[in-house]
Amino acid sequence: EDSPRAEKCLPRAFTSLQDQLIQKELLQRNDLASNVMPLLRHTGMRIGECVDLPCDCLRSIGTDQWAIHVPLGNTKTERMVPVDSFVRDIVQRLRFLRSLDPFPVQGLLLARPRGKEMLTRELRRFLREIASSAGICTRIVPHQFRHTYATEMLREFLSSSL
Repeated sequence: EDSPRAEKCLPRAFTSLQDQLIQKELLQRNDLASNVMPLLRHTGMRIGECVDLPCDCLRSIGTDQWAIHVPLGNTKTERMVPVDSFVRDIVQRLRFLRSLDPFPVQGLLLARPRGKEMLTRELRRFLREIASSAGICTRIVPHQFRHTYATEMLREFLSSSL
């Protein structure tokens, strides 16, 4: 009981090069998954939070100011994530792609024809394909987008406070 916990290998932020390669590869595509990944990257959402987003997740919080309402997640809290026009456009594109989907909307931004877990698996597989296409050989996971977002926010904060 007194022995320390075993160290866990946690996902780290993408390197600058990995981030650039993935972003470039995603911009060359325009399907559901290639729009979900930048949403994860530019909001810091967990993948489970993203697949639970409602269609009306984009909220106006002021004159030309927007935020995404993230429903209850791992921490059992909800939050508003301020977003720029790039992310607002991604959400609008996802809404459009959702309107073309033959599955009932059920209030969700992303269709789940075979359930939430299967959608999550498909998105993870897609990210591995993107990494491979971008020439990235190391194992990557969607949670690294969250770490990359947080690292970028921290760097912005530190550079603005100097």
